[in-house]
Amino acid sequence: MSPTWALQHHPAGNLLYKELYAEESKQMMAMKERFVREGRQQGQEEGRLDGRQQTLMELLAERFGPLDAAVSQRVTTASLDELRHWTRQILTARTLDDVFRLQ
Repeated sequence: MSPTWALQHHPAGNLLYKELYAEESKQMMAMKERFVREGRQQGQEEGRLDGRQQTLMELLAERFGPLDAAVSQRVTTASLDELRHWTRQILTARTLDDVFRLQ
């Protein structure tokens, strides 16, 4: 049994532990909160990307018919900016190639 464990789990030691390690405890809590916040942000970004990919794939298939593997691969590896651009291109594109053409 380590001295730290004994301090934490003994009623009198728990108070002493909190005094001795107050700053470390604050730092650990701040790190935990930062990791949770960053994880949440990353999850939201991934969700937006997945949603854009799915929407684009559905719109492309509706407008131009079944999509081949190359188009699916291109959409699933695209950046968020590319997905935004291609989604807007659907409005005026006459062909699937027009959607992916750069202006």
